[in-house]
Amino acid sequence: MEDQTEIAVIDTKQFNLPEPTVFKEQMEGAFAKMYEKIDADLASRVVDLTTDKGRKQIASDARKISTLKVRMVEKAGELVADQKAIIETVTKTRQAMEAEFDKRRDAARAPLTKWEETVKQIEDRAKSERNFMLTIRAQSVDGVLVADMTGKQLEALQDARLEMVFSESLYGDAASDLAALNRSTIEFLGAAAIAAFKAEDEAKELEELRAMRAEKLEQDARAEAERIAAQEAAALAERQEAERIAAEKAEAERKAAEEKRIKEQAEADAKARVEAAQEAARVAVAKAEADAAALVKKAADDRAAQDKAEADRIAAEAAENKRREEDQNHRRTINQAAVASLSALGLSEDHCKAVVVAIAKGQISHVSIKY
Repeated sequence: MEDQTEIAVIDTKQFNLPEPTVFKEQMEGAFAKMYEKIDADLASRVVDLTTDKGRKQIASDARKISTLKVRMVEKAGELVADQKAIIETVTKTRQAMEAEFDKRRDAARAPLTKWEETVKQIEDRAKSERNFMLTIRAQSVDGVLVADMTGKQLEALQDARLEMVFSESLYGDAASDLAALNRSTIEFLGAAAIAAFKAEDEAKELEELRAMRAEKLEQDARAEAERIAAQEAAALAERQEAERIAAEKAEAERKAAEEKRIKEQAEADAKARVEAAQEAARVAVAKAEADAAALVKKAADDRAAQDKAEADRIAAEAAENKRREEDQNHRRTINQAAVASLSALGLSEDHCKAVVVAIAKGQISHVSIKY
């Protein structure tokens, strides 16, 4: 039957804060009374804007209302700060409370947790042993094939399995199954060790036979090598004599060819010197003719440049004279129009001209003519 006894009984109402709706009604009621009082005072007030005292009284009443508003805003700010402090306190207290409850929860569960850890250790130990023995039966130990292990290695592994004791305190309910699997593994390792020792003996005998055969083959190869070396020495002597004779013949032919080459080179050098002298003379004549032609062309180009510069100067003077004449005509037209406008106002022609000239010279402030 499940134990229904409570560890602790807590009245959570002792931690409750005021209801927001109740607090809201209290605040709005207090503000409503203030509004009624202010409205009543304003309604009974006599407003006299004709006197300085009356105007100051009105301004004073407005400042009092603003001051009261500031006090209420400050009070509201204090309430918000108090609520923030309460929230911060509740948050910190809640965090500390959670930690304390977690410690007591862990302390309450400690015996079960320890029992579960012990059971898991037994299960993990049994699983590890079973997997190891199944791996041996699968022809592999730590990544090494059983077929590649020596007889001594297999015997050592068998001895280690013989020393294993599978008690229920260490392996739990799997102890008997693991003991049976261990016995069959020991038998398997024993048979594998016998087969390995036999294979090692056969390999040793085979290696000895191979060594004897290799030594015989080496002796035969050495004798054959000596025979071939003698033949190669005789052939080398014959080849060296033939090479000496060929070298003497080649040297004689080389000397004859060198003498012929020197003679032909001397003839070619003499011919080249004559041709070079002829070419140098031709080049000198051509250069003199080219220099003379260049001087003639330069003189003609200089004259053409001078003629063009003079023509450009004359054209520029003519353009400038034309521009000045057009500008004078333009200014004259504008001045005549200004004189006509002033004359229409009743001024004499001389006065009109004098005014226009003064404006053009900038003698009248804040007045100008746009040409």
